[in-house]
Amino acid sequence: MQNDYMKMAELEAQAQEELNGKYRAEIDALAETIPKPVIEENISFDEEAARKREEEEIEASRRKVQEISEELITVQKYTDISDINRNIVSMVENSDLAEIFPNEVMDYSSGSDPMLMLFDLADNAKNAEAQNILGVCCFSGINVEINMQKSMEYFHDAAEQGHSGAMRNLAIVMESMENPDKNEIISLYEKAAEKDDAYAINNLAVSYLTGDGIKRDTRQAVKLFEKAVKLGDDYAMVNLANCYSLGNGVKFSGKEAFRLYEKAAEKGNIEGLRNAAECLLIGKGTKQNLEAALSYFTKAAQLGDIKSQQRAEEISEKLKGRKHDKVTVKKSEPQKKKSLSDVMLMGKQAAERKAGTKTSEKTIATEKGERG
Repeated sequence: MQNDYMKMAELEAQAQEELNGKYRAEIDALAETIPKPVIEENISFDEEAARKREEEEIEASRRKVQEISEELITVQKYTDISDINRNIVSMVENSDLAEIFPNEVMDYSSGSDPMLMLFDLADNAKNAEAQNILGVCCFSGINVEINMQKSMEYFHDAAEQGHSGAMRNLAIVMESMENPDKNEIISLYEKAAEKDDAYAINNLAVSYLTGDGIKRDTRQAVKLFEKAVKLGDDYAMVNLANCYSLGNGVKFSGKEAFRLYEKAAEKGNIEGLRNAAECLLIGKGTKQNLEAALSYFTKAAQLGDIKSQQRAEEISEKLKGRKHDKVTVKKSEPQKKKSLSDVMLMGKQAAERKAGTKTSEKTIATEKGERG
């Protein structure tokens, strides 16, 4: 009986071993189908792939911005005749026309009204320069009553003779009217731009950028802005900087945007000052520098920019807090390590104090003995 139990136990153990073997075989077969991780000893960072991914992300952001660029574009366009003709206004107000009309001034007596000379030159001699000057005077009310119709007539007559300033002035005046002739305005800007009139070039570029009166072409706008920038136009500097900042018509570049904002800021352009300050404030296209940002905001505020005034106040408070933190840190700093000469001096002083103490003790003891 016992032998039968032993035999049954052996058979059961044998069956279990065979079953376990079968399971192990299935597990091993299944393991073979699972991909094994490849471990490389020298894994190098693929900089090229990372750069491409970064460019793709920037491009995706640029496309997103492009979709709403109509709302985001902030442009500076010349609209103030008096402002862009400050030199003419100043000369007329000071009766200083000898630089423009040296011979004509000599022909008039010193007591004659220079305005009479201008009207004579414009109406009778058909002098384009005099016509443009009187156009400015009639528009701004300089030494004459404001007369928009007469202003446009003078600008038109001078433009017909190829005067670039008159072409640009006439286009600006026309833009301020109801239902302006966009085709005529663009034509005037184009003609003045061909004569390297920076104001006209900038305004024409804005038209291309926004599609105002002409088919929108951001790349052409950028080319025109670049041309105006070379001529020193600060409005174009800000506009081109905005294009770089948005990646609009040109590849995004925060660094180039900041450079152009700074260039415009140097000319006292409020938008250039404020935007350069914003870049410095957050470290966009340049290193973060709160002190420099405050300086730019302050300059813009002094020119009457309310936004910059508010930002200047905010940064001032922030810098005050920073200075307070520096003082606190300074107090908790460990003492400065003393030089060898300092240590020797301290040792000498300690020895002198010790010697003085012994002398005093001896004197006191002697006095006690005498009293005793």
